[in-house]
Amino acid sequence: MEDYLFPEDLPFVRQVVIPSALAQGRWTGDFRVRHVKTGEAIAVRWDLIRVDDPVTGEPVQFATVTRDIRTEKAAEESLREASRRKDEFLAMLGHELRNPMAPIRSAVEALQLLCPGDQQVSWALDVIDRQTAHMRRLVDDLLDVSRIVRGHLKLERRAVALAAIVQQAEDGVRHLMQDRHHRLQVILPPDEILIEGDPVRLAQVLLNLLTNAANYTHDGGEIRLTAEASLDTVTLRVQDNGQGIHPDLLPRIFEAFTQDRHRPGRTTGTLGLGLAVAQRLVLLHGGTIEARSPGLGQGAEFLVRLPRLTSDPAKQEVRGPRPRTAGGRFRVLVVDDCADLANAVSLLLRLLGYEVTMAGSGEEALRLVREFRPRAALLDIGMEGMNGLELARRLRLDYPHRDALYLIAMTGYGHEEARARSQEAGFDEHLVKPVDAATLLALLGRLA
Repeated sequence: MEDYLFPEDLPFVRQVVIPSALAQGRWTGDFRVRHVKTGEAIAVRWDLIRVDDPVTGEPVQFATVTRDIRTEKAAEESLREASRRKDEFLAMLGHELRNPMAPIRSAVEALQLLCPGDQQVSWALDVIDRQTAHMRRLVDDLLDVSRIVRGHLKLERRAVALAAIVQQAEDGVRHLMQDRHHRLQVILPPDEILIEGDPVRLAQVLLNLLTNAANYTHDGGEIRLTAEASLDTVTLRVQDNGQGIHPDLLPRIFEAFTQDRHRPGRTTGTLGLGLAVAQRLVLLHGGTIEARSPGLGQGAEFLVRLPRLTSDPAKQEVRGPRPRTAGGRFRVLVVDDCADLANAVSLLLRLLGYEVTMAGSGEEALRLVREFRPRAALLDIGMEGMNGLELARRLRLDYPHRDALYLIAMTGYGHEEARARSQEAGFDEHLVKPVDAATLLALLGRLA
């Protein structure tokens, strides 16, 4: 038998396969054998069966059944490669879609400061801002599904107040509720309720459910978000009086890309990913999510049950970043090879009192840092030539202390691997485009 095996596989056969077959009567698994003439490795499904003496019952020999599975292995490898390419494509798609959204968002915020009293301009800017935010949600849902399926989504768990999570979700859905003229009623317990989890992801669950309710409820509808707490569980209910869910769809409502084709009327402008993302995030938090609906035209209800945290000495709360003006009026360097984005961000920061200069490449940034002496630098990661990671490493050699130069990555890549590379290169913060003014100003305000 050993003539058909590779020398490096012999220890495994002797120490694992044969003892297992002797003890249990059979060993089955995927293996490889050696072609005796060509030496080629052949993937096989190998059955090693113990044959006992019919009289004494003692094992006397082994019988083997070997099946060539090279075709199946090639198909599996092809699927893995296709999945890898898909993940790379989704990451690149997210980056390329976020890049044009970033200067649009920054330009909108700058114009809001320049034209505060013009109602027509404000209306136009609000439309652009809402639609840009909608595009970002579509991109985030698409990338979140990919990360969750691959097991690459990491939760930053801590104790968080339920009221703070609900407030974040309310803020995120407010514009959509106003556009559809919906009445949103929120009812929470009077006492403080704590949950252990990732505050951003928990708020995303509620935001996705509220967005789904708003999209599938006719204009002027009623939507309720209520919360109840027992000793060990928090139950959240999102109810609407909208179009309801067809009975055939209810069992697969949480599957990715699922949309109800039975529902009449306008399309929702979504990818059918919000509920899939919400379900997976709830499961990652050790909770459950359930959908209910009497049928079409009779509304829908979603129930989320999460473990309750009964005590927390720190009592940390989620607080969203608030816009603030520049307290210290320090210098900021903006580095991006996209001129539109660099100009838009720079204009916004100047309007808020910061002294700003721009660089269009890593080489130019190295020169300007020595001349301009900024307190903070906003660096694009995906620049041609010297990219932002290499630039950050070189800047850290000259400015190793955070008090001297604070490095902020601004990039279209938001997955965990990208954040880890940023941290390794020496960045202090990793912001995903398009960055809203509130987040950026809160971050710079801490440095003032």
